[in-house]
Amino acid sequence: MIKYLLAGPGNRGLSMFARPLLKDFKKTAKLAGLFDNSRLRLEGANKILGANLPVYTDFNKALKELDVDSVIVCTKDTTHADYIKKSLHAGKNVISEKPLCISARQCAQILKASKETGKKVVVTHNVRYQPAMMKIKEIIDSGQLGKILSVAFNEKLDRRHGADYFRRWHRLKKNSGGLLIHKASHCFDVINWFVESEPDEVFAKGALRLYGKNGKFRSKRCLGCKHKKYCEFYADFSSNTDAKKLYFDAEADGNSYIRDGCVFDPEIDIEDAANVVYNYKNGVQVNFSLLAYSTYEGVEIIIEGTKGRLEYSETDTADCVPGSITIPGFNRYCGEKFHLYLINEGAKEIKPKKAKGGHGGADPLLREDLFCGKNNSDLATLEEAINAVLIGDAANISIKTGRKVKIADLKKRNVN
Repeated sequence: MIKYLLAGPGNRGLSMFARPLLKDFKKTAKLAGLFDNSRLRLEGANKILGANLPVYTDFNKALKELDVDSVIVCTKDTTHADYIKKSLHAGKNVISEKPLCISARQCAQILKASKETGKKVVVTHNVRYQPAMMKIKEIIDSGQLGKILSVAFNEKLDRRHGADYFRRWHRLKKNSGGLLIHKASHCFDVINWFVESEPDEVFAKGALRLYGKNGKFRSKRCLGCKHKKYCEFYADFSSNTDAKKLYFDAEADGNSYIRDGCVFDPEIDIEDAANVVYNYKNGVQVNFSLLAYSTYEGVEIIIEGTKGRLEYSETDTADCVPGSITIPGFNRYCGEKFHLYLINEGAKEIKPKKAKGGHGGADPLLREDLFCGKNNSDLATLEEAINAVLIGDAANISIKTGRKVKIADLKKRNVN
């Protein structure tokens, strides 16, 4: 049985890891304790879990006192590197939420620590486990498309889901690396997985177009805002009992953050729209776009090969996030479209298997690999997770400088 310490028992930490560990993996895994900077959040987490797990606000003390084999890191993105390095040097393996970290320098530090200690880091890039993505990978590997020439990937976050990144700590680039690292690392990882080559050169453009200073700053937060009756971005998170325990109640100890900040706060400095053009060493070219204020939620993927073309799209609504922005009658247009067009063979519709659970059924499948070891072949390795961060970091640098960025040069500049 493998024993785990969970660092960062927020909503994702509890739903993805803590609850399943306590309920579904009793034979193979044990959750031994919780770490967070907020004592009140730790208390709230235990209440939500109906447990009495040991809790720590001192990470080093937790590593010393708890006899664990592995640490699950679900803290703020910018802190991942520090907790991962400390865990590795304490002789623990690590499971890290994506992104691995937020910069090439942090990537180099983590890789060095892993090599020095011989300990393993796995990153939970769960998009790989979505049934449609697994089917795309299967088609590519079968050779039906021939040699892959190009990939177009459009990520659309609607004004409920997308706006949520502008309410929390993600809104500042120093915390999250921006959406090209925090969110797009999922996309870059799955493209890397499809292409099976090293990213080479990156050019990007991005801007903050809707949120931040583009709107009228109304209040520090939604809670108690006098403009709530007519603000389309007003959302009442405090009515959710779990959110109240983890965030609102935890504000009293000074170590929490505002969960429902105003999306028009002028301090916001991350992009809400970006386009990234990059290539791989095997010649594959990629056009990637991210929009965090789309009218509707969805993803579009087009893969062109020497023998044919694959087109996949999914249109949905972000029901996971509260809010008042809706499109009446839109649900009848939601769903997946998946087609394969093969030269001299014809066109056909593909129907991937359906799966239940978070992120399109990906989360339960990922947990099976993490905690039961049934497959493990699709888990993102440390090196693969690094490549996803490097593309995002290179894109951020390109947006700032207006220049193309070579991944190899980025690596060289950040070798410890």
